Amino acid sequence: MLRTASPLLLALALWLPPMVCAQDSSALPRHPLERQALLDPDGALQRIADELSHLPAEDDHERALLLLAQANACRVIADWQCQRDAGRAATQAAERAGVPHLAVRGLIAEARGAIAIQDYHHGEERLAAAELLLREHPNAELQADVALGYSSMSHALGKHAVAADYAQRGLDALSDPNQALPMRVRLLRNRGRALAQLGDRLQARALLRQATEISSRFDDPKLSAELYLEAARMARIDADHAAQREYGQAVLALGERLRNSQLQGLGLEVLGLAALDEQQPIEAIGTLDRAYAAFRDLALHRDQLRVGRELLRLLLDHGDDDARLHTLIRQTMALDEDIIQADRAQSAADFQARLERAEQQAELIRLEADTRLTQQRAERLAETERLTRWLALATLAGLLILAALFGLQRRSHRRLARTLADLQESRTRAREYLGLSSGMVCLHNLRGQVVDLNPGAAEALGIAAGAAETHHLDEVVVDTAQQGLQDYLTQLRQQGHAEMTLRFRRSDGSHAHWRVSARAFGEDSERRLVLMQALDVTDQVEQAEELRSMALRDPLTGCFNRRYLTLFELQQSDPGWATLVIDLDQFKRINDAHGHEHGDQVLRDFASFLRQHLPADGALVRSGGDEFILLLSAPEALPAKQLMQQLERHRDDASCAFSVGLALRQGRESLISTIARADRSMYGSKDQRRQG
Repeated sequence: MLRTASPLLLALALWLPPMVCAQDSSALPRHPLERQALLDPDGALQRIADELSHLPAEDDHERALLLLAQANACRVIADWQCQRDAGRAATQAAERAGVPHLAVRGLIAEARGAIAIQDYHHGEERLAAAELLLREHPNAELQADVALGYSSMSHALGKHAVAADYAQRGLDALSDPNQALPMRVRLLRNRGRALAQLGDRLQARALLRQATEISSRFDDPKLSAELYLEAARMARIDADHAAQREYGQAVLALGERLRNSQLQGLGLEVLGLAALDEQQPIEAIGTLDRAYAAFRDLALHRDQLRVGRELLRLLLDHGDDDARLHTLIRQTMALDEDIIQADRAQSAADFQARLERAEQQAELIRLEADTRLTQQRAERLAETERLTRWLALATLAGLLILAALFGLQRRSHRRLARTLADLQESRTRAREYLGLSSGMVCLHNLRGQVVDLNPGAAEALGIAAGAAETHHLDEVVVDTAQQGLQDYLTQLRQQGHAEMTLRFRRSDGSHAHWRVSARAFGEDSERRLVLMQALDVTDQVEQAEELRSMALRDPLTGCFNRRYLTLFELQQSDPGWATLVIDLDQFKRINDAHGHEHGDQVLRDFASFLRQHLPADGALVRSGGDEFILLLSAPEALPAKQLMQQLERHRDDASCAFSVGLALRQGRESLISTIARADRSMYGSKDQRRQG
């Protein structure tokens, strides 16, 4: 049933004359078994295992070369975990041997194995480590190899423009056209594949032709098969069914030559798709069925699922075996579920690995800090010993100085006594002036220490006459105005005068807003006093606050309106918040059936229902119509989820049925973005309720 490929193509697939060995164009050191791995991977793996078992423990250089050959053989037979583990072991051996370029090759092999099993985070880390090592030990061929790894990973993630860019970077690194031919072919293949995905098929074909011409100069069956697969994909895009079959036969022949069941399955898949495109469903079903069985035997679930979907379409359109169709459907569903579970497990393992690495980094930082602390302690101990010697000398000098200072102190004491007498006289005059004032007057220093109060201020603040000097302004200024007090004192020190409104605590415990006007006087900057006059403006401030509050309230329900959202966002000191969006179900029907007055009462009752369950630190907003928003200053999910569950439990107590959606702040997003996600969640809940 399968059409015979052209003689030239099959000859290339089965023989590929060893004009140049794939590694002969590379300047990097390689073990001879790495060349054998391209043609006889199973035999190479057996010989590598034998040589490793007899290798002296101290010969890490030879061990690294053998492990790199093992990684290459594992790549040829598509054993990706073997490739990853061998690459990791090769890196460790190369580091012990002190050969950085072999360590880079090991990192790249480990990264490729990880990428092949979709462990992209680990693969990216290994490639980044290889880049850092190459900055210290540059090598053009290895830099191109790293770019090839990034290109392959970008292709696997569907980032085709990035894949093409990395492939071009690798080609630019290989300035010598005869250098590293297999790698040049892979870079050309990757760039051509990416350009084909981006729609530039003309350039993609040219790159693939160039890669095919270069690949004829060395013997690498696995790479040749990859080129044939890319050529088959382009031939299918161009509807060239004959070319599809030829390339499929070539891949199949190479798979049989290498005893690589995955390549055989891919070749059968190409032939089956060619038969499908030629409207030959019977042949397509038979060939794809063989490819499906090959992938199933190798446990290549993603390849098996891809072929299984094509088989399902064929059997649905052309099959007459219902039992086979039902079996394939069940297998496909099971495969899909297995792949989903595997992806989840891989994500969990990836997260655990990152967590462990973070813990290791934290421990390393702690140890480094301990080391630095020990060094600092030793340095300080030595410094202390030096200071002790100097202190003994300084003590003697200090005794002499003290004797001189004692004489100066006696003279200063006499001057101070005269100054204190003048100060007492000045305070007496100030008290007389304060007593004559009918308003509230306070005398204090630039640090806020009260010196005296007139009777009006003393009575308002509840400070006993004669006890003013034992008080400080921060004792009578309300906590929320402490920053304002600091600004007031700073302005006095800098400008010599200040005028602002501060919030004071009255003698009865209530709060009052005083408009204060103060001016500093005196020549000595350290002893300057401040005369503060105050006017009680509490009524005006409260009236302004009441007007502002009315502007933020919904007149119907008493809830905050949408203007409050901006205020809430500005007031948040914590990094997170939670929003619950609540929408009344079928509220329009209530208005239509019972009138708007009844609908307004339903809204008021529903607002009361929400207030009963609202936490003390929460806010209730009516965002418009029949929609409410609950705002919580809670970065954790638990309080918000508990509130949502509480509303669900008391649903029957509400005046109207409702739907609710929850969202927590993500990163530094705005409050409007969080509300939008909660709104989508609410509508999703509403749809589920309707369908249920």
